[in-house]
Amino acid sequence: MSVRRQRGNSKIAIHQGQALVKIAATYGNVMAVILEQVQNSIDADARNILVDISIGRTGTIIIQDDGHGVDEAMFGKALSSIFMSIKSPGKLGRFGIGLVSAIGKCDQFTFTSCHESGTIYREWTLNSKELSQKQELSTIPWITRDLVYSPSDQSTRSVPWRTEVRLQRYGNQRTFRTFSLERLRAEIVTRYNQAMSSKDWPVAITIRYKPSPKEEVQRLVITPSAFPGHKLPEKDYGNDQNQTHFQIYVTNKHDGQVLLSATGDHFTLPFESIIKSEIVKAILPSEMIEGMMSGLFAGLITNSKIKPTTDRNGFEEETDNAILELCHHLSRWWKEIGADHLKEYKKFQQDNRYQNLGDQAIKSLLDAIQKNHKLASMFRELMKKKPSSGTPTDQNQGESKTTKSEVEPNTKKEDSGSAPNPKRNSGQTNASSDFPVSSPHFSFVHKMAEGEPWLWQEHLSSGTIAINIKHPIWMSIDAPGKSPRLRDHALIRLQINIGIHAILVVSEESHVQKEYLRNVLEHQMEIMSYFLRNDDECVKNTTIHR
Repeated sequence: MSVRRQRGNSKIAIHQGQALVKIAATYGNVMAVILEQVQNSIDADARNILVDISIGRTGTIIIQDDGHGVDEAMFGKALSSIFMSIKSPGKLGRFGIGLVSAIGKCDQFTFTSCHESGTIYREWTLNSKELSQKQELSTIPWITRDLVYSPSDQSTRSVPWRTEVRLQRYGNQRTFRTFSLERLRAEIVTRYNQAMSSKDWPVAITIRYKPSPKEEVQRLVITPSAFPGHKLPEKDYGNDQNQTHFQIYVTNKHDGQVLLSATGDHFTLPFESIIKSEIVKAILPSEMIEGMMSGLFAGLITNSKIKPTTDRNGFEEETDNAILELCHHLSRWWKEIGADHLKEYKKFQQDNRYQNLGDQAIKSLLDAIQKNHKLASMFRELMKKKPSSGTPTDQNQGESKTTKSEVEPNTKKEDSGSAPNPKRNSGQTNASSDFPVSSPHFSFVHKMAEGEPWLWQEHLSSGTIAINIKHPIWMSIDAPGKSPRLRDHALIRLQINIGIHAILVVSEESHVQKEYLRNVLEHQMEIMSYFLRNDDECVKNTTIHR
């Protein structure tokens, strides 16, 4: 017997209040709500945005702006379009949920606004507890406010804003246990500087922060700024379906930040947001990740296929392989352009570090000489033999003199964008490999003499002691593994001993005696370097050979 086919429908019941709370939970904390409201203010073409934060159990957060404002119809459309963006292309917001982002973060919040074409201010109130208990949500109540938009008028009814969002009694959110104005400033600049810069009018964000009822109000103003440093040639990779554009600068102070965004979207995230993904970290060269986060580079990388995640803290990983293709473009740019700049930057850092260590070693060496009568006597005799400054030295004879323009950064070179070279002292003869630290008496000159057997050479006529930083002893002490502080201390002690050895050797009159003493001291140096490499206490307490 056949069964007659039947059709029907089963009812679906959704607790709309709880669903709204879950949607608002996309914004994890109060800081995210503040950033979202600042973003909405920028989208509304505001010129002036105020963020007022008062910490405490009954604390209040207020965000005000003088943008376009909204009327009743616009507010209703926004409520009916959650997860369906109603913003025009180029606007920061994408998901239409920012309006309810504060639900669950505070007892209640109010949204007050008047559209620029009207005169009526309406205030909508959303109570977190009441909303979460409602099975169905049909309307959000509003009342009119007796307010007038007038930036210059100071009367009771006049206000300098068209839209205000007020969070009331948000309590002691964990976010604010580590909150600081600098942290909020950094987040705003990272995310919204591009959007603020793209406006045809100046945009200013003022933040007022009162940490506690007993403390004074802290205040700062954020305005858009251009990327710092020397601009590299702009590059494009990919095709019409997936293109990545690089607008990168090499900074002078090494405090830059590289930003990422979808093409045409002014919302930006820092480069580190993309390397949270294990897939990205596995694909990109580790050297590139180091370089892009070193502060050496600043600028913007845009891609036509990537999309930000709902929480705005990263980019979706499974968008038609967009992230994988972006990684390919990043790797190409790094291989063709970025890697060489990081190499120069590391050389610049090493030069400056050795200059500083040599300076400290010279100071300690002169102190040691002054405390030892025999060494002091030797040193005075050597200084008497030292030629005057007008006499040609054995170090620079036959070599061309380095001009000032050769040792200073060439900021006019369009294509290089090289990291700045450290400034050399006047005693330097080779700007690319020697960087002496001057003293009243003599200098250490650090040379890259790879393959040469000598660790140090004295040049009495020029008042310099050359140190081969490619010698096995120097490289073993400066090898990665130990803390930078211990390595630096060991190199200072090594140079002090080299300085004393040089004085002892040069003080000998006989050439035979000089060679004999040098061999003995070199053997002692090998023993001492072992302790400098392997014993932290010896690094701190190594005895100077006298």
